[in-house]
Amino acid sequence: VLEKCGTCRFNPLQKDLGVEVDEDGIHAQCTDDASVWLAAAAARSNGMPSAASDSPCAGPGVKALPVAAGGRYQFEVELLCDSAILVGWSFATTLPSTFDSQAFGFSSDGHLSALQADLPCQCRGCADGDGAWCERRYGPPFGQKGDVVGALVEWTGGGMEGASGAAEATGGPLISFTLNGRSLGVAFDLTESSSGVGADNLPLQPHLCQAWGPAFHVRLRGASPSAPLKFPARGFLPLGELSEGHFCPFSVAVVRATDLRVSLALQEEHLWSFQLPDAHILELVLGGKLLPGAWEDDDAWEEEENFWEDDEDNGELTAHVAVELSILPLEEDFPPPVAVRRSGPRTALAAFRLRGHADRCLERFGFPGVADVDAGGGSGSASSSGGSKRCLLRPSEEAAGLALLSEGTTFLSRPLAKASAAARRRLGEWRGGDRFRIPGQTPTVARRLIHGSLGVQMPLSHLSQERAARASAKRRPRPSSTAATLRPAAGALAAVPATLRPAA
Repeated sequence: VLEKCGTCRFNPLQKDLGVEVDEDGIHAQCTDDASVWLAAAAARSNGMPSAASDSPCAGPGVKALPVAAGGRYQFEVELLCDSAILVGWSFATTLPSTFDSQAFGFSSDGHLSALQADLPCQCRGCADGDGAWCERRYGPPFGQKGDVVGALVEWTGGGMEGASGAAEATGGPLISFTLNGRSLGVAFDLTESSSGVGADNLPLQPHLCQAWGPAFHVRLRGASPSAPLKFPARGFLPLGELSEGHFCPFSVAVVRATDLRVSLALQEEHLWSFQLPDAHILELVLGGKLLPGAWEDDDAWEEEENFWEDDEDNGELTAHVAVELSILPLEEDFPPPVAVRRSGPRTALAAFRLRGHADRCLERFGFPGVADVDAGGGSGSASSSGGSKRCLLRPSEEAAGLALLSEGTTFLSRPLAKASAAARRRLGEWRGGDRFRIPGQTPTVARRLIHGSLGVQMPLSHLSQERAARASAKRRPRPSSTAATLRPAAGALAAVPATLRPAA
């Protein structure tokens, strides 16, 4: 159900205690005592101390399947009794009982609701700052029995569908709502933020939550022929008709949402010191205008040890890569999405805030043959300690890449598993050698960041796994490094026409 397309229903695995889901999966009801949050809300409105927070969420919630990552789709929520509710879309790691920075909803009081703690506000026409609940007035209040709220999502690009069948970064979605068939216009515009924070192609799923008012009882429309859309919007399909090309398996959705959530906790210094998992780091082999006259001196291959960095040069490299990949930062003071440091006369290392941006770089600017290789090259370290298995480029791949660079391509990328020995040594120095704890060994860093941000305790199973991993690491012998240099193997260019070879 979670990993296969074809199911549209409330997900019993993503509901809070206090929410009941019928066997048909299209009816959900909050069974908690509404008097608890109603009393808290009344006390807050009278200026008295109260357990009520500024959050628009008052009680439990529930999420629905499938998870969409492209196209134009719609679902509706029909109120079966007078209800106070939040209706919207959220990423896979958002808990049912909250609308956080990865959730976008329309409340029965007529306001939009999203926690803008980490990102600039994405509400259309909203000027709210960071770190607060965004509650812009959007439409008329609702909540009477019979009201039908429609939630629409539209990816302007192809979403999950691409020529290669893999996810393509084609821009974030637009989210809008309808009330009893009346269109209320675009509520959240994620297209402008997609390149800077990775919202492009982040899958979304339906999300309902109890608001401050009567407990909800709803029907999910657009999920099946037995509950069709009551007010279908032109150009949008019912969510129950989600295509294979726009479907995202739940496990993939969790990985992408986790990547974004963890990346927002990273500071700029983490990128410049490469204190992040290997899967976020690529080696760049430079050419063209990034390497004036480099092909004229073949001895440059031997000059790695005598090379020194220049901050201005690193800044120019970073700007060039960001422009080529369309991942410019949102604002001037917003942390950069990538940091590039020259590691040698012809090479540089790039640290991407998001794993998805590293994958994009490999897809667009990878050496021939490397786009199909795991960008992380495994979960180990790429430092000089040899914590991950080396997998060097084949001579034909190296030759084809060098030919492209000689034709004017500014840079080509490859994962750390295929990086040069000099780049890996440089990475070890930047990370501080053995003082850097490899986050890829176990998902400790990601787990602790996520559980800390959500304010929940880590499960015993996670703690046990980390303890076992630490014990195993102490017993494991350290392998010797088998890294090779960046120079192509002898005769590697023999198959390349003479006119395309690097100058002697």
